[in-house]
Amino acid sequence: MRLSAAPTGTEARQEFEDTLFSLCVLTGQPCPPAAVLEALQYAED
Repeated sequence: MRLSAAPTGTEARQEFEDTLFSLCVLTGQPCPPAAVLEALQYAED
């Protein structure tokens, strides 16, 4: 939400990228879209 409110804000962008990186590591996926898909599928179960 913070990134949407201030798309050029470096702090919000860094938090977003850190979160995506963590999601990739936790799901074992090599790229953010695959990691998000994996997380969504996990949440549906």
